[in-house]
Amino acid sequence: MNAPLLTVEQVTRRIGERDVVASVSFTMAPGEVVALLGPSGSGKTSLLRMVAGFDAPSGGRILLQGEAVSADGRIAVPPEKRGL
Repeated sequence: MNAPLLTVEQVTRRIGERDVVASVSFTMAPGEVVALLGPSGSGKTSLLRMVAGFDAPSGGRILLQGEAVSADGRIAVPPEKRGL
């Protein structure tokens, strides 16, 4: 079985005292279409910035094709190397 294209595990993004993304988890298979829905300020853009590699998660990890690209406050693979 192939690894999911994208795995987001318990990702949190904290800015100051506020969690802008709180413990989000999901997987995305190759060819699958996923939509992020929510009101203004719910963390959609923050989550996409972390997946793209522009921001690091405060907690949790992001994997592309089974490889950890961001985890617990650090970016392991920069945006230009992710192919997104």
